[in-house]
Amino acid sequence: MKRRMGEREKPIIKISTIVCLFFILITCHLSALALEIDLNAKRQFDEASELIRQDKIDDAIKGFKALLAAHPSSPFSEHAHYWIGRSYWMKKDYDSALREFTIITTRFPDGVKAADAQFEIGNYYSIIENPKYDLNRAIIEYLKIPQRYPNSHVVDDARYYAARSLIELSNYEQAIGDFKNIIEKNPQSEFADDAHFYIGLSYIYLKEYQRARDAFQVFKENYPYSNYYRQGSHLLSLLNKAVSNTAPRYTKTIGEKGKGAGKFSEPNGAYCDEAGNLYISEAGNQRIQRITEKGEALGEIGNPKKGETVFKKPVDVWVDKNDAIYVIDAKLLKVYKFDSSGKIILAFGKDKKEDEFKEPSSIAVDDDGYIYVADRGSNRVYKFDRAGKFLFTFGDKGNKEDRLKEPSDIAIDIRGKILVADTGRGRIMKYDKDGRLQQQFKATSEAGGLKEPLSIAADRLGNIYVLDIGRDNIQKFDRDFKFLLEIKNEKKKPKVIDSPGGITVCPNGEIFISDKSEHRVYKLE
Repeated sequence: MKRRMGEREKPIIKISTIVCLFFILITCHLSALALEIDLNAKRQFDEASELIRQDKIDDAIKGFKALLAAHPSSPFSEHAHYWIGRSYWMKKDYDSALREFTIITTRFPDGVKAADAQFEIGNYYSIIENPKYDLNRAIIEYLKIPQRYPNSHVVDDARYYAARSLIELSNYEQAIGDFKNIIEKNPQSEFADDAHFYIGLSYIYLKEYQRARDAFQVFKENYPYSNYYRQGSHLLSLLNKAVSNTAPRYTKTIGEKGKGAGKFSEPNGAYCDEAGNLYISEAGNQRIQRITEKGEALGEIGNPKKGETVFKKPVDVWVDKNDAIYVIDAKLLKVYKFDSSGKIILAFGKDKKEDEFKEPSSIAVDDDGYIYVADRGSNRVYKFDRAGKFLFTFGDKGNKEDRLKEPSDIAIDIRGKILVADTGRGRIMKYDKDGRLQQQFKATSEAGGLKEPLSIAADRLGNIYVLDIGRDNIQKFDRDFKFLLEIKNEKKKPKVIDSPGGITVCPNGEIFISDKSEHRVYKLE
């Protein structure tokens, strides 16, 4: 009986063995197939990533989308959606980018790119050129990161940019608190130096100058490696000067009439960049000359070695935060933009009736890249986007008394407001970026009044300097037009206010005035 039972067990064992081998083979086959799928997905991902490195953005998007279509559940799907979003961002197709980042936070809330995608959603609402620009929404999106992903590598980034957004919204007290919180939570954060800098800047906006001085003193002593170190040092110097409130005095004359380096012919507009270098527009020499604060020549723009001049009558110059140089030519009726080496990268004007100038007198560029041109002939200010596209005009609307008359100069204050020297009506006009009139400071016969303001400049504390040829003086006001002090010609010294072309204030507070008839530049400190 036992023998018979053993004989029956043998077939059963054989069948079980065959079944086990079958499942093993199937499992191995599926594993090999899955591995092959993953390898194909990785190959497609690598190829699309390489296209991004080659700056073939459209092809990269197609490559990532092909990967998702062929392998929707591969380990590379989340990364593919992220890089599709980044590619759309590079194309400035912000809505399409937002869609991809939202897919990640919805489908892969615990994925490796979820926090990065959430950070990009915050960025979406903080881009000013985006029609859906909304800093309040940006702050909400940024602060989801420390709530949902407290251990993410972008937590400090999110807190920092949320605090920066608060500054833009003029919520300075909360911004200061949030910056201090960043430092307390992580003193070694890569944003610690930036946070200290913006704490000081926020105190400047609040006009709490002693606290601002203390903040910048700490910043200067502890963060000499910071990208903001030079700017912070200049602000500390300005704050020390503001406390003393002494009038700047004539210290130096730069240049003389001539065509060579360091010489001038009919210098008009002047601008001082963040490095303290001066840019002087010369109508007579048809060029922009770059010099140091000491008067040492650094080169020229618009007058190449081959002798073909770019300009006919350059009357004003501006340098933006990226060191791009903008020039307005009153004879060619054009705006030119150069890179820091002097290469033309943009030119526009006199092409369409809507944006054709009549007698342009001044140019300014805000931190967002928008370009403003004051035009004496048409009694208005033109606004263009960073690509030179005409947007609108202002100063020529509303009641007669609110309209500009012979605007000679334009500047931008510490909060991005547009200041216009309205020479014809003896006043300074302040507008927001949308061209809405915010304030006007009218002429009076008392100290701090105006008669014929010709040129205007603002320092890094928001103080406003107005050069008035009707009163032969320069007057300094705070950002709310509270009179602070007067600068006049000094006895037995060169007449620094005689036939001025323009005025500029350097980051450290030094003042430079160009003189058209004497063909020189004066320095005050």
